[in-house]
This record gives sequence, structure tokens and C-alpha cells, in this order.
Amino acid sequence: MDLALDGKVVFITGAAGGIGRVLAEAFAGEGARLVLTARAHLDDLRSFVVEQDWGDRALALGADVTVPEDLDGAV
Repeated sequence: MDLALDGKVVFITGAAGGIGRVLAEAFAGEGARLVLTARAHLDDLRSFVVEQDWGDRALALGADVTVPEDLDGAV
């Protein structure tokens, strides 16, 4: 199966719920590897990644992208 985003990495902020989760599922469905961040609800984000069984294709990080140090650390 030829996936459009196979081998690409997608960085999604606010991924603990709502639109962030939907985007994560869509990008993963196209073969992307994911870096998912959340400012709060990190436990929910980690649980979501485990539930999706993405293994090493997804990384859940706590980061507030309005804080330069957090953003630098996540990238």
C-alpha cells in the first residue's frame, strides 16, 4: 500500500483532544510518524497513543509552544 506520508514526520500541537486527535489519526492513517504535544492532559495524550497502538511511530510530549524552551525541546 502506497501511503502519501510514509517516511514523513508530522508535529501536532494540542494533540490531547479534539482537532489534534483527529489530525493525528488522519496523518497516521497516511503513514506519517507523529510528534504529538500537549500543554496539559499529558496522561490523556499518552493513553491515546497507547490505545492507537502506534508503537514507535508516535511520540507524546508535554510542551507549551508559547514557551520557547518547551518548543525547542520538543523539536
